[in-house]
Amino acid sequence: MGSHVGALRRAASRIGISFAEYQRRTATGEKWCSGHRAFHLAAAFTRDRSRFNGLDASCRAVRSRRHRRALLRLRYGLTPEDYDALMRAQAGRCAACDREFSGLPHIDHDHRTGTVRGLLCFNCNVMVGNGHDDPAVLRRGAAYLERHR
Repeated sequence: MGSHVGALRRAASRIGISFAEYQRRTATGEKWCSGHRAFHLAAAFTRDRSRFNGLDASCRAVRSRRHRRALLRLRYGLTPEDYDALMRAQAGRCAACDREFSGLPHIDHDHRTGTVRGLLCFNCNVMVGNGHDDPAVLRRGAAYLERHR
């Protein structure tokens, strides 16, 4: 028995199915996702040439979730629980315009201190950014709009 077959037998044993079942599932284009601990179609995985089957160990959805968790932690110092608490505190609405989020909220933060201020919709995030995070600039912009109604 070659080392490749031995590795497949160990993989089947690790996930608790027979080698024959493992072979049947992989022959029909499925692959085991170590993150979900379930089989998915091979198309759900990214390529990884260093692995014997050429596919990553986790599907794209798991990789995306892990990537998001890492970004929250590294960029903003937030855990997913902190993010969820912000979302609940804002009732799923933008902190600036109070509209319901239609897409993924943007994490607004002070660029000098890194302090998270809240969650904004795309348009409000752009508005704050284009105002250079300066309330005086945004007030002058609002006054301009009021004068030209």
